[in-house]
Order: sequence, then C-alpha cells, then structure tokens
Amino acid sequence: MSRPDSTRSAGTDSESTPKWDEPLTSLPPLSEHPLVSVIVPSYNRDTYLRETLESILCQEYDHIEIIVVDGASTDQSLDILHSYGHEPRIRWISEPDSGPIEALSKGYKLATGELTGQLPVTDTYFPEAIKELVQEFTQSPSLAFVGGWNQEINEHGIPTNRPALPNKRIDYSLDDIIHLAGFPNAQATLYRRDIALAVTGFDEHDQESHGVFNLSYMLEASKRGGHVRAIPKVLANYRIHDNQRHTSNEHGGLTAVIQRTRGTHEQANKYRNFLTPHQVKTLRRTGYFFELRYRLRTRKYSAGALPALMGYIRFGGGPHVIKKLCARMLRPLGIH
Repeated sequence: MSRPDSTRSAGTDSESTPKWDEPLTSLPPLSEHPLVSVIVPSYNRDTYLRETLESILCQEYDHIEIIVVDGASTDQSLDILHSYGHEPRIRWISEPDSGPIEALSKGYKLATGELTGQLPVTDTYFPEAIKELVQEFTQSPSLAFVGGWNQEINEHGIPTNRPALPNKRIDYSLDDIIHLAGFPNAQATLYRRDIALAVTGFDEHDQESHGVFNLSYMLEASKRGGHVRAIPKVLANYRIHDNQRHTSNEHGGLTAVIQRTRGTHEQANKYRNFLTPHQVKTLRRTGYFFELRYRLRTRKYSAGALPALMGYIRFGGGPHVIKKLCARMLRPLGIH
C-alpha cells in the first residue's frame, strides 16, 4: 500500500513527536537464541497443510514451535496433523471458530515463544526466512517488528509475481505508521509476543481486522520504545488459489475499508495521549481517505461516499479536495 500524498498536506508537530532515540520506555531484552512461535490458522485446507508445515520445520533456524489452530476441519487436515505426532515442535487444537482472526488470537495465547510469526495454511516460508528476521532482532535490541515481503505463487506453487523491493532497510517513523505507509507482508514478519498479547483485544469476529491489528501493534510498540523495520528481502510465498477468501471483490473490499476506517478511529482514541494532536487528526483523516477512495473507484458504492468525504474534510483534507475539484473543472479548458 502506498502512502497517499494528500494525507501529508499539513505540517507535523515535530517538537512534540516522540523520537526513536528518546523512547518512553525500553523493551525487555530478548534471549540470545529466542524461541519463535509460528501460528498457522487452518480450516479445510488439507491440500496445502503439509507443505506449509514442512516449510516451517525445514527452516535454517531451528528454535521454533508451530501452533496450528484448526477450525474443526472436516477434510483430511486432522489426519495430517496426527501424522506429525512424532514431531515435538508441533502443537495443535481443533475446534470451531469464527475465522482466521479468532484463530490467531487463540494462537497467541497458546504460544510460548518470545517472537511470533503468522503463516496462513496456504502459504509457505523461504528456508532462510526466520533466521533472517531473528538476526535483525538480536542485532538491534530496540526492534519490535521486523518484516520482509511475499512473492505470489499459484495453486501449484509456481511463482507468478515477485514484488519490487526497497533498496535498503526501512525504519518506519511514527508519522509513517499513522499514514498507514506500505508495510511489510504479515506472512514475512515476526512480532514480539508480549506486545501482540497486549493488543489482541481487537474484535475476534471481525474478519478484516488484521490491518487494524498491525496498526495497533505498531503504535503499542512505539509507545514502549520499539522500532518497526522492513528488510529488502522476499521471505514468504503468498498463494493465490480458487477457493481463496478475497477481500478485493466489491463487497468484501468495502467491508474491509469501512472496518479499517473504524479501526483507525479506535486507535486514534486509544493512543491520543501518546500521539500529538496533529498525528491523531492525521490518523483519522487517513482512515477516511482509503474509504473515500474505494467508494469513488467503485461505482456501486459511490452513493455512500458523502460521510467519508465529510470526515476527510473535517480532519484536514479540505485543501486536497479543493485542489482536485479545481483540476477537474479546468481540464476541459486544457489547463492542467
């Protein structure tokens, strides 16, 4: 996700912005060889389950545990899990849940590692993924979040799209976080479990709320003095398949952006004593921006764009709206 220029129209209240080198607190140190818990939400995906588990078991970093949270699958998933009874690094539960978000929340509570990863049952790690991420944590004790990037693969595991990578490590500032800048992919990221547990109070029945979890996690990490980092490496495979639960379709996409708008407001309220007034305003405006943009690009839902537009203007987007309107009015005259 690229950062919308319009959300940066006002200046930053830099004097009262917390600096990375002036943390409010400090993170507790990690072990020299920290245990990594990989949480695998799973439901009726026996076609991919074994491949996913093997991609974790074959990591070049060996101090791992795997927590499979199965949603009471009715295919051969449980047979596959039983076949790993000899593997002490795998633990699993199988019971009904509302979807992957609730499964992740259960997984965090079951995990015992200092660091955690999230790998959907259809996706896989590169062999060096966890080692690369752990090295970043151990070399920079103030890190709270380290992520890389995914490449897309088809249902047969053949790469279909490799992302364009940044040319260096990126340490995100607090302003980057509240602008919802283009962050690393969740499948290629490790989190500190203690911070994740502090923010897993998001709605477990809200199946589009993972982006809100990431935002909440980054804000909580920043409040505790932690840094957020992306590294320029592809570390995981994101599988595109026929039975995929897409949020890119019209209705699913609208649900996602509305929930993200709501989530940004909730986080702005939660962290208003940590953020500057300008940053709180910017975070609210950014949430409205993505909803407004989606509605205007999707004709079926454009009639409901007015509340998002008014919210965007209310929190500082007026100059950008005026600029866009003027440009549209002058275009027929050949004036750009």
